[in-house]
Amino acid sequence: MSRTSSEWKKPILVDCDGVIAGFNEYVTSVARKHGFDVTAETCKGDCRSADWWLPSGLEEQWQSEGFCANLPVLPGGQEAIEK
Repeated sequence: MSRTSSEWKKPILVDCDGVIAGFNEYVTSVARKHGFDVTAETCKGDCRSADWWLPSGLEEQWQSEGFCANLPVLPGGQEAIEK
């Protein structure tokens, strides 16, 4: 008995930050709009502990449904996932 491709497909979890989406770029752009001098390069590791995270309203956004789904996709990210 052979299986169809749909029977073999399983959902997978993919890390979005730096893989298919620009998490650092997005959160630092929000922080800059709130007056913080931060760049994507300086946001390494756990950005949630940074002094600009809470005042920028990012914790609320991060906790909201669909946050990662709405991050900007990096060039080639969508194509890589489809392959």
